[in-house]
Amino acid sequence: MPAVRFVGFDIGGVLVRIYHRLGEAAASAGISIRPGTEDTPLTMPILDDYQAGQIDLETFCTRMAEFLGTSRGDALRVLEAIIQEPYDGSLQLVLDLNAAGYRTGCLSNTNEVHWRVLNDAARFPAIAALDLRMASHLEGVQKPDVALFQRFCERAGVAPGEVLFFDDAPKNLAAAIECGMKAELVDASGDTAAQMREILRQRGLLIG
Repeated sequence: MPAVRFVGFDIGGVLVRIYHRLGEAAASAGISIRPGTEDTPLTMPILDDYQAGQIDLETFCTRMAEFLGTSRGDALRVLEAIIQEPYDGSLQLVLDLNAAGYRTGCLSNTNEVHWRVLNDAARFPAIAALDLRMASHLEGVQKPDVALFQRFCERAGVAPGEVLFFDDAPKNLAAAIECGMKAELVDASGDTAAQMREILRQRGLLIG
């Protein structure tokens, strides 16, 4: 079995804390939305289309405003509010992996609005410390498409079996494994950095 040379991460729910329901994000932004839409998950067609690069921001805001019963400006604010803050320990984990000789990267289902925020090195230093950063909207395809995981390995310059990938969505793990990667599930509601560090210890990839 090939040794792990590259450690990959999803972003939301793994390196960065996010709201997973539109109602949570709207409440955080102080915006009232149409009753019945509060429990809508992020895996919804409008957001999927935007994150796959199939529609532009203007179209996304128009469609989301219609769905939420808000103005287009408020729909954008709900989108912006989805991202919260880095998980504690995420930067140190990436730095420790880099110091141990592993290359690191992220593969995220995201969009141009979130991508600009996530690439703010002062706010999200763990992402800035990665060797490779890939986003669905720039690739024109989302996880769990196996082809996207294959592309990730190609960009990383490693064979799939040399990658250990962390994600909080079981369907994405299944696709990573189908691609030939090693993959581990992260519980987004817990201490994600501690979870990943323990998995890395168990696999003999990190000592401390």
